[in-house]
Amino acid sequence: MEAEKIQVQEAEYVATLPPEKRERFGHYDPDSPDQIEAERKLKRKIDTRMLPFMLVVYFLQFFDKTTLSLAAILGILKDANLSAGEYSWLSSIFYFGFLLSEFPSNFLMQRFSIGKYLSVSLILWGAVLCCHAASTTFASLMTVRFFLGLMEAGVTPAFTLSTSLFYDRQTMASRIGYWFCANGLSSMVGSLIGIGISRMEGLGHLKSWQWCFLLPGLLTVVVGIIAFFTYAGSPRDAKWLTQDEKDLLEYMLRDNQTEEHRTFKAYQVKECLLDPHMWLFFVLVLLTNIPNAISSFGQLIIQGIGFSSFQTILLTIPIGVMQCIFLISGSQLSTRFNSRAYVMCIYWIPMIIGTAILTSLSRSNVAGLLASVYLLTSFTVTFIIALSWLPQTFVGHTKKVTAHAVFMLGYAIGNIIAPQCFTDPPTYHRGLTITLICCVVCMFLTLFIRWALRRENKRRDALQGDKQPTWEELVDIARRDLTDRENMYFRYKL
Repeated sequence: MEAEKIQVQEAEYVATLPPEKRERFGHYDPDSPDQIEAERKLKRKIDTRMLPFMLVVYFLQFFDKTTLSLAAILGILKDANLSAGEYSWLSSIFYFGFLLSEFPSNFLMQRFSIGKYLSVSLILWGAVLCCHAASTTFASLMTVRFFLGLMEAGVTPAFTLSTSLFYDRQTMASRIGYWFCANGLSSMVGSLIGIGISRMEGLGHLKSWQWCFLLPGLLTVVVGIIAFFTYAGSPRDAKWLTQDEKDLLEYMLRDNQTEEHRTFKAYQVKECLLDPHMWLFFVLVLLTNIPNAISSFGQLIIQGIGFSSFQTILLTIPIGVMQCIFLISGSQLSTRFNSRAYVMCIYWIPMIIGTAILTSLSRSNVAGLLASVYLLTSFTVTFIIALSWLPQTFVGHTKKVTAHAVFMLGYAIGNIIAPQCFTDPPTYHRGLTITLICCVVCMFLTLFIRWALRRENKRRDALQGDKQPTWEELVDIARRDLTDRENMYFRYKL
């Protein structure tokens, strides 16, 4: 059956490609100096237009999520009379909203422009963040945290989809790594902003923790308004690309064997939900994000070592530095060696070492404890590589959108569970022990996923034999919106 499907694709490919475009593509020579230079310039243009905006938005998203952690050391725990258990629930409830919004947001992104959906989300989440400043009880804080999660749910899937539409499979991990570096930048710059905000106590008759919600909230609204008129989430909507550049990009991305399609296909949803690989990724991202509690509890862990609020904010800056180092090195290694699973396993090792040290070292060894906290940031690399692995594994636009929704569902559930593990301040020994177990399990699960995908690639190689697809067939497959299961030319990245 699979061999017959290959023959069908070969016979039908001409029908989907307009004659004038087929003729133009036929003149492309990927080995010619002129085309190599044209492709280089196009990549640079896309980087210049896409990456700065992604960095800014992801910076805001991460900073907005961690405002709760900053507010905790600026006095919200006392002013809102919050217990340790209630603070954990404020971290978890965000992801309940996130979870509820995940499927609708991903399907809305397919139905409408990614850019327009994202910009509206930015405006709404900025407004909700501002509402945190007026929330002085556990109930009101739970409400605004829930709606913040609801509004932010589509950001990571939107950027991942956009990256997969503008970049080839080889480049995808490095570009996701670049905009994900905003997390590290947010930790660094956010700490400096936090120092400034801590000096705003009483300004305008407001507490400093209220300002830490108001300022980034207002900035997010402004960025959302700008994005509504300027951000293009796909080549189709990119007015800054000429038609010739769009054609060249389509040719450059032929090996992706997918492109944007706004027609919803129910059978692709079913195929995704019945795909065993999908649920392996689901479990992987769920377990990977239990260590993500560090983003909410990192400052409290440092403060628990014995530092003041001001010292804690300063000592949070190296967390951002380490995140950037890990993210850039990890994404570059993944791109350089065309490897996902092995690079992920390499970056689980610092996380395992850091967690083991933090759970066993004497509380008097301050330098060792701080160093172990900084090592914990390596888990971000494993998440972004898994995130970039996703659109290289699930193909067919509706299937890819569904896969992102399921993936982020696992992300949300992991982040709901995580804060409930960290309820024993100041050492958080139980949460760190659970984190250590998750890291070890994730290493083995990552290698198992690689083995399963490699086995499927070998099966397809045997079915396909010596037949290799032409560039026309690859472009045709992308235009026909075939899934990875329908397209036997597709090979899974490992």
